Amino acid sequence: MVKKLDFNALEQPVLEITLRDPEKTVVRIVTPTEELIERFTAAAADIQSITSENNGETIRALYGLVAELINNNLDELKFTAESLRTQYNMKLYDMVIFVKVYLEFIKEIENAKN
Repeated sequence: MVKKLDFNALEQPVLEITLRDPEKTVVRIVTPTEELIERFTAAAADIQSITSENNGETIRALYGLVAELINNNLDELKFTAESLRTQYNMKLYDMVIFVKVYLEFIKEIENAKN
């Protein structure tokens, strides 16, 4: 008996988000690299201090990290911290919600592996 695994037939886990721009851009985010997961996990652990301190440098770093995560998408769209703030009108509150939902997305993927 031959078992077959065709990776091309597997569906990738996807987190679909809709941004706040006038076009309501839809982005289909896929799983990140190992390095991005590590950086994201570290940032997610510090999210409480990020929002309570209102440290501009830390908040800018959070926007940058979120832009990197969103850039890992099936739609080949590219974002920067600045474009998320201006063109897509994402506020700090949106970043916090994104981090929470993205963390759940990563946990679901990790649980599926086990």
